[in-house]
Amino acid sequence: SKAIPDIIKEEAARNGFNSIDYTGRLDGSDYYSVGIADENGFPLPTGLPTFIKDSDGKLSIISGLDGLDLCSKFY
Repeated sequence: SKAIPDIIKEEAARNGFNSIDYTGRLDGSDYYSVGIADENGFPLPTGLPTFIKDSDGKLSIISGLDGLDLCSKFY
């Protein structure tokens, strides 16, 4: 699996997320799914999926129905 860049880890932490997985590349941008895990590493339910989009270092949060739509493009 792909190493998570520090810039992504910092953005996730700033937005309250402590779990990050590389999702894939789409239309020239990298996507990372983010969530919240408990002290044992088990994911906590957070509702609709959330992603961090890395478009050449310009980061954005994709969540809500947009996050759900993005899931259908990867899975």
